[in-house]
Amino acid sequence: MNIYKVKREKKDKHLFFRTTSELFEYVNASSDFFNVSNSYLIKERCLSYSYPYICDKDMDFESYNQFKTLCDNLNTVAFELNKLYKSTLSINRLDLVLNDELFGLYLDKIESIYDGWKSLFNLFLEKHLLDYSAEEKTLDIFHEVFDEYNPSVRKNKRWSVRVSDSFYNLLVSAASSINISVSQLVLESCMNPSYLELSSVLRNKDFITLSYSLSNNIRQIHFSLIKLDRRHIECSGGLNVESIFSTFGSLVKVMDDFLESWNSFDSYTGKLEKEMYYKYIKKRELYKYIVDVLENNDKDYLKTLRNRENYI
Repeated sequence: MNIYKVKREKKDKHLFFRTTSELFEYVNASSDFFNVSNSYLIKERCLSYSYPYICDKDMDFESYNQFKTLCDNLNTVAFELNKLYKSTLSINRLDLVLNDELFGLYLDKIESIYDGWKSLFNLFLEKHLLDYSAEEKTLDIFHEVFDEYNPSVRKNKRWSVRVSDSFYNLLVSAASSINISVSQLVLESCMNPSYLELSSVLRNKDFITLSYSLSNNIRQIHFSLIKLDRRHIECSGGLNVESIFSTFGSLVKVMDDFLESWNSFDSYTGKLEKEMYYKYIKKRELYKYIVDVLENNDKDYLKTLRNRENYI
């Protein structure tokens, strides 16, 4: 996604907090879980109740096996066609290695794989197997740390967070609007364990590996057919393969259809990613008291904070 070029405001303010070892440990563990810095997570928690977390989802056994079988079979065809092309480099009599029966054999294999792919693609579409699911969850570490938490214990840890003037002024106004101190606002916000889990098979490691394999082998076969045709033109005085072996043309046609189908699938998955991003990631749902403060004092900053593409 394109990131808006928003001028970054200098972080001239330092916020200092004293806190308990438990809360300090909890924020560090939360930052590690979300893979963000402590300061970023603290600012996020001060602004919004829920934080989006993207993770993978397991493929069902049947879909995985079907996908893997298709990829393995196509990989074999890609290897054999590349090997066939290399064999033509050592001779000029290509009729000794190329024939309609050979191309017919590869045509049958690729048509079978292509039919399997179309069936799998339709399964993905009809059952929405690749769609993102959104579920509100609670960090496990929260219960581990706070089940026996005593807020009156000694606060022996210190935090220092650098923020901009705008953010500092927002915290002061927000804290005042709900009659608590800035420190209390920040520390209580940091204890929030909620997050929005966004999961999809699209993020699954096995799915990504198989998708890359299928895409790569489709293009490898395409390239091998192009190289075979060029080599035949070179050795036959200008005649392409299809003019001698008609089955070759059918082979090229089915691979064109295969590539077009793959490109459609690639566009479909890209659309799913885009929809998830704009629905859950880009827009930050702010606390009502944050909105109320900024509606009255700084609507431009409110607009900035509602968009996670903007730096805070």
